Amino acid sequence: MSATAHATEGILDTAPRGNRILHYLELSRIYTWPDMAATGLLGVYFVRPHPDWVVLSQVGVLSISLWIVLNWFSEYQQRDWGRIPPPLCLTAVPLTISVAIVVGLNSAAAGFLFAYLGFVWLYPLKKRNRWVAAGCFFIRGMHTACLFLLAANLSGPLGGRIWEAALGLFLLQSSRSLVAEVRDASFDEFGLPAELARILRPPRAQAIVLLFSLALAVAAASILKLSVAIPVGLVFGVALIWQLVIPEPLPVASYRVHSWLITASAVAKVALGLPGFSSIVTIGLLSLLSNTLGYHRVYRPINDMIARSARTRSATVRFIC
Repeated sequence: MSATAHATEGILDTAPRGNRILHYLELSRIYTWPDMAATGLLGVYFVRPHPDWVVLSQVGVLSISLWIVLNWFSEYQQRDWGRIPPPLCLTAVPLTISVAIVVGLNSAAAGFLFAYLGFVWLYPLKKRNRWVAAGCFFIRGMHTACLFLLAANLSGPLGGRIWEAALGLFLLQSSRSLVAEVRDASFDEFGLPAELARILRPPRAQAIVLLFSLALAVAAASILKLSVAIPVGLVFGVALIWQLVIPEPLPVASYRVHSWLITASAVAKVALGLPGFSSIVTIGLLSLLSNTLGYHRVYRPINDMIARSARTRSATVRFIC
């Protein structure tokens, strides 16, 4: 058994049982639920401008359920230190809900469900396969594209505009996932930053990956138009100003950028196709709130660097004052 497995086993033995359900919910990345729901609802509105509220509610549940399947299955397979993976049987609950909704709404769309689940199976291989790890940000992009296409196909036939939007969402999610790669670069053995760091100094490798992430975001905005360009552009702009004012290691900076991009993505998706300004405000506030309360609660090694950075910044401010 690996050292990581032994460590995880130790956590499982000592973790308070009363906190297990809360921990499992945290590992489902609640802070991304509004963004996932926005992805599915966008697919519905692209095909049916005036959908039934029953369909909308079912697709919202489907989007979040499939997101939980991805996260819980990945946690079970990867066994990352500091986290208690849910038992595999528990993943069957959101999976069953997802299958039931797809069959109930339009079983002909099941092909996209199988495609999504195929990428769910492939994604955790990044833990031990360097080639999968190097391109895993594209796998995450496929998760989002498949979910969007599934929701759209549940509502009707797919047209050319749907596939164009799916490509844009694929690029947008791939961009966001690359930022997460830099966030975890100091601790990950595999991944695109690690591959580049084999031939370049780590800070330069991380900077190149962030530039590639920005290029993917620009490509996504060119396809999806203004609704993506504005919120995503604001995130990168604020991040650049923050970095100039308070220089930080790129993994620490990427922690914040990734968190901001989740809310920016949710707002962009709502602006892209959901009706009414109230939809933008509702999803945006839900994403911001869940992000603020939940993002830091998922244990990552980078959390310790973030805490040290916050203490250093606080001490600097007190010294200046």
